[in-house]
Amino acid sequence: MPKARFLAASNSAGFPEILLDYRSIVMYTPTALVHGIGYAPRRCYHPLSSFGSLSITILGSPFLRAPYFFSNAPPPQETLDGANQAVFDFWNFQLDWNRQVGKDKENKPIPIPWAHHLPRVLTAAIAQKCGEPSKYAGTHVYASVDPTGDAGLRRFLHAMNSFPGYTAIVKERKASKRPTRCSGCGNEIKQCPQCKQTLRRTTEKGVDTTLAISMIQMAFDNVYDIAVLGSTDADLAPAVRFIYERTGKPVYHLWFPTTGHDLRNACYDHFPMTSLIPELTAGDSG
Repeated sequence: MPKARFLAASNSAGFPEILLDYRSIVMYTPTALVHGIGYAPRRCYHPLSSFGSLSITILGSPFLRAPYFFSNAPPPQETLDGANQAVFDFWNFQLDWNRQVGKDKENKPIPIPWAHHLPRVLTAAIAQKCGEPSKYAGTHVYASVDPTGDAGLRRFLHAMNSFPGYTAIVKERKASKRPTRCSGCGNEIKQCPQCKQTLRRTTEKGVDTTLAISMIQMAFDNVYDIAVLGSTDADLAPAVRFIYERTGKPVYHLWFPTTGHDLRNACYDHFPMTSLIPELTAGDSG
């Protein structure tokens, strides 16, 4: 990234001023500097050149709290009107789906229609709720796998990257030293009572943090106008609030009844999964 030269000065009105010499910088500034209200990213881009300077006048100390993000990357594309981005915590959403949807007549779990049907149903639901057309921008799925197993799941998540608009981010779980215990009596269980295989305990690391950072980054890069979040993890609530407060972009929650109340309340609005499941499980799921 080109080095920027900062020069403390003051303009004719006596406000502090910052002078930056730069070549190719994407800068996000609060609209409060222009409108006097709210915080939202403003993008300024200077094409590659051997000269050029930018003067920023900070309108008083209340605006010094606003964040500035600098990058020498090309400017992000303009947001498509009503573009929606779906974001899923894979295991969190999958387990809630299994509990809510159950199994088919052959006692097999009913799969989530990831490939085509899910984006179509979500896009239609957003358009109906917002009262205006919505366009599918893509889906990000964040998952974890056992470091020594889960071969089938690894293959599926790899194949997921070939689904239209999908990106699967996969992290390996870490071994845990905590023993596995019976949920009833609390006794430690070292072997499976059926096959006698030694039980190993693993823990998921970094999935929720990566998901939160990606949602914030995509919001500031204008990847989406509306985000749809499939998770019940309350740890994501601060990121959801931050996105709306700083960019004005709403996050809609895919809510399973009896779970995820804190995250649902942090989101701008929610879709009860009980109203979407009939359509998601009907006919050809694609």
